[in-house]
Amino acid sequence: MTRLLLLARALGAGLAIGALAGVADAVTTAHAFLGREFLLVSVLAWITAMIPAALLLGGIGALLARRDGTGLRSFPFWRVAIPAMLAVFAVWFLVVVHVNVTKLASDTGPQAIAFDLGATVVAAALLALLIRAGGAVGRGRGNVAAFTGSPLALGIAAVVTVGLAAVFWHGGVGAARPPSEPAPEGAPDVVLILIDTLRRDHLSGEGYALPTSPTLDELARRGARFPDFTSQSCYTKPSVASLLTGRYPAGHRVGHLRTILSERLLTLPELFHAGGFRTAMFVANPIVGAEFGFAQGAERFTSLERELTPKTKLGYALFRLNESGRNVPPARALAAILSATERRVAPRRGLDALNLPAAEIFDEYLAWREDIGDEPVFAYLHVMEPHAPYRPPEPERSRFGRDVELVAEHPPTVGLFLPFAEAEHLPEEKRRGLIAAYDGEIAALDRTLADLFARIAASGRPTVIAVTSDHGEEFCEHGGWGHGQSLHRELLDVPLLLAGPGVPAGVEVASPAQLVDIAPTLLELAGLPAIPGLPGRSLVSAARGEPQGPREIVSEIVYGDAYWARALRVDDRKLIVARLGERESVTLFDVASDPDEEIDLAAREPERVAEMRRRLEEIVATAAAGAAETALGEFDAVTRERLEALGYVE
Repeated sequence: MTRLLLLARALGAGLAIGALAGVADAVTTAHAFLGREFLLVSVLAWITAMIPAALLLGGIGALLARRDGTGLRSFPFWRVAIPAMLAVFAVWFLVVVHVNVTKLASDTGPQAIAFDLGATVVAAALLALLIRAGGAVGRGRGNVAAFTGSPLALGIAAVVTVGLAAVFWHGGVGAARPPSEPAPEGAPDVVLILIDTLRRDHLSGEGYALPTSPTLDELARRGARFPDFTSQSCYTKPSVASLLTGRYPAGHRVGHLRTILSERLLTLPELFHAGGFRTAMFVANPIVGAEFGFAQGAERFTSLERELTPKTKLGYALFRLNESGRNVPPARALAAILSATERRVAPRRGLDALNLPAAEIFDEYLAWREDIGDEPVFAYLHVMEPHAPYRPPEPERSRFGRDVELVAEHPPTVGLFLPFAEAEHLPEEKRRGLIAAYDGEIAALDRTLADLFARIAASGRPTVIAVTSDHGEEFCEHGGWGHGQSLHRELLDVPLLLAGPGVPAGVEVASPAQLVDIAPTLLELAGLPAIPGLPGRSLVSAARGEPQGPREIVSEIVYGDAYWARALRVDDRKLIVARLGERESVTLFDVASDPDEEIDLAAREPERVAEMRRRLEEIVATAAAGAAETALGEFDAVTRERLEALGYVE
């Protein structure tokens, strides 16, 4: 065997094993809704990485091997060793990255280090066995290919595997197939629209002085408006998890930005899918992506187009190696090559795009709806306007900036956890500029919604439309900016508007309601059963004017054991308990006479505080009893950049 032939065999093995590893990487990824482009990028990334490795090994073998040599000095050894090393490395790498990212709390902690060392020892032992067995086969039969497979055989296997993966690819391993059971006869479409960061009191239909929401106001006139509606949290991830599962945050344990929504918990798309509805989710916020478990039950999941290479296990590991403190030049060079390769074969939106605009979200939904045909659908549309940075387009920019200079960004210090850390204050003129820019974004979105609602109406299909938000926004009412730092009304009071079949027109429902009520409400309107034992209840009877019993409204911040807050509202009293390390804050407000929550009554009503606190602890304990274990994921490099730009991480 010549040295040139050994190099050629090494190159063939690298190409074939790279293709096989790329398929394995793609089909086992947690990013389950990225389509065939992701499969292509994964295969190309692995081939690109394996070719230099194969040539390096082939070059070493060509230099060392002799026709009459034995062991490391023989051609048969290198014919076996090169494909064996490439294959074992690929398997070792995929297993180590998968376990570190999806199974362990940290990829640098003691458990991860112990697992990585153990996996490396096992891989080395396996490699030694493969080489030894391959050599034995070669000596016994005179045909090393009988053990390792010739490059041609490996190539055929790779081509067949890639072809089958491309043919049968259906949005990744997590995407739901079309439902096997039919939906109830005459079932309507159900469209749930979540407007990120929309506080209720900035809608003109809720009494706001400026005309920010004529389209939403008209929707309320065609259906039901809930002027006493509360979110389960003050930031996106736990709120959306509560919306989709019907559970309090203590019941789903999604709080920290890296937490994953457990597959053990049924979600609204899963329930609709089981009921015969076609399901899709169109999400502009990367924090509730498919990689964090939020796509369960969806046949179609659409999020922001972004570089796919970091979504592969190979690309993710390379980008992790390039983070601050781990700058590895070869990894940086390979990551750059892989990204450049991707941009040539699958050009995508630039990194400066933080999220999909609402108009694109709506267009994606309408195109998908048209493709579905006559089957009823459930669709979740999550838009980012008016989330900061506030940059309203024209004509809203000129209209809302007529009397004040618009300000797009909060102060750098927003007030991480009130009341323990307050933000810096802004001059009143800048505060007004922030509010005006925020209002302009609401108005611009409202204009875009008008087109969506008109096109839904023109389709002629009966459609239930629900519009809500995950949380509000603070403009230093209690010492903070933005959201995520307290459980006061400006962060929890969000809208709920319902319209469509089964919803009376022009109804204002005065009784208190909360985000966990949306799931049972939509299921009832669709003719599907709700999940018993959850805290939410259907609001259909309330919309029809039937008497409602007393409500307990619960909201939570769930960052960790030493960093949390909980709120309970019963009748006209609202209790907030916040904990930061050893420090605790307990406040009580009369929301009827003090809707802005400025006068603390805790010292005046200690018995009420004790009673409500005991009840709050009971509710949280009950919710936590059936919760799944907390699971953590990781941000790929591109997602991290966008989350930093949106203010989620520093």
